Amino acid sequence: MKFFIDTANLDQIKEAQDLGVLDGVTTNPSLMAKEGIHGDERVTQHYIDICNIVDGDVSAEVISTDFEGMVREGEALAKLHPQIVVKIPMIKDGIKAIKHANSCCQYPSHHAYCKMCRRRSRCCYLPIKCNSWSA
Repeated sequence: MKFFIDTANLDQIKEAQDLGVLDGVTTNPSLMAKEGIHGDERVTQHYIDICNIVDGDVSAEVISTDFEGMVREGEALAKLHPQIVVKIPMIKDGIKAIKHANSCCQYPSHHAYCKMCRRRSRCCYLPIKCNSWSA
């Protein structure tokens, strides 16, 4: 079993990391806003700050709902830090973006894997960890 904390609160993340049981962090734009983090630069820096606290994966969710936007955001998020795992919504253009990410990926072990979404509003997200996006 792996333990991921679902928050953007740095104090909570540090506390979980200090316990020695944290495998990673899942976060999203709503959790960032809850912590008062707004604007592209602040959100980007916050993802980097989280990566600097934990040793495991940090999921970062795209906001766009169109193919081009998801690819653009996914590539930018993946470049932030090697620990970033990009979350893509399971909608029609999201599936196209996932296929694009997998087709350009040179690392088969990093291909997409399914993770059920807690909210169930979009059914499923596919986190993408692909080093070729961050090249």
